[in-house]
Amino acid sequence: MDKRYQKKRNFGRKALWILLALAAIITLITIATRRLGDTALATLVGAVMGAVAAIPVSLAIVVITRRLEKMQQPDPQPQQQIQPRPAPPPKPQVLLVQQPGVQQVPTARVYSPPAPPVERTFQTIGDTDD
Repeated sequence: MDKRYQKKRNFGRKALWILLALAAIITLITIATRRLGDTALATLVGAVMGAVAAIPVSLAIVVITRRLEKMQQPDPQPQQQIQPRPAPPPKPQVLLVQQPGVQQVPTARVYSPPAPPVERTFQTIGDTDD
């Protein structure tokens, strides 16, 4: 009986702290909103309502994603049907043989300077040469 009384007492304390926290939050919100202008208050209310409106959509996405993941998981097979796989055959070794005396000459990158500028002539349209 002592344990039941202790649980009820702890629950009562938790409920009291929650109520006090809610009262403090509501008081702070009331003080802050009285000092805000109309435009700032409208912006704040819009942001809060937008966040609240996003909650059901987010929960729906989580539920649908979890259902799809459960559908894609294969059923576990019993341990009796699992047979060990045979070992794969060994891969052949690759040997590179190079004859002595034959060497590749490294190719040098050649830099070619840009072409010299070409003289250009321009004619203005609508201009009359007298």
